[in-house]
Amino acid sequence: MKDVLAPRFATWLFERFLSPTDREAISGDLMEEYAFRYRASPRLVSRWYWGQVCRSIAPLLWIRLRREKWMSTLSVALVAFIVAGAIESAGIQALSSLLGSNATAPSVLTMIVGLATLMLSGYLAAWVRPFAANVLAVLEILAVVILMVTMPTSAPLWYGLAFLVFGPLAAFLGGTFHRTRAREQS
Repeated sequence: MKDVLAPRFATWLFERFLSPTDREAISGDLMEEYAFRYRASPRLVSRWYWGQVCRSIAPLLWIRLRREKWMSTLSVALVAFIVAGAIESAGIQALSSLLGSNATAPSVLTMIVGLATLMLSGYLAAWVRPFAANVLAVLEILAVVILMVTMPTSAPLWYGLAFLVFGPLAAFLGGTFHRTRAREQS
């Protein structure tokens, strides 16, 4: 029988929340269970796997925050979130002034600026504290959900949903890019 591969993005996401010492063992156990369940029900096993990953994120985040200096990690993530907001605001102002005195920057351009600043902030947060980019991603999710609930007409629904998905991903990618560069330099 050919090797059964678990969904790659779900595995990658799951591993971002595991400590490096636990990553191989816990991820390996989940993949073994995936392969076992795949033989019984190939059509439903991806949904099961994603469910396991999604249900594990909050407890794994809590464990990592408790093990690692969580207050400093949270502080770095909060500062990175504030810096991302300030840079995004300045970038949007610059775009608006470039487009004309009365023009506002189109939603797609503001989204690009926002995602780029989140990626940069994720990179810088991981540079200061290795796990801070992951906490920044969670803060981004919380901020978007709060904004979508409290001010539902402030932006189009697609804009909020795009930031809900791609905002945390941008922060993760920034942190991953920093970790990759750090490994290459050592």
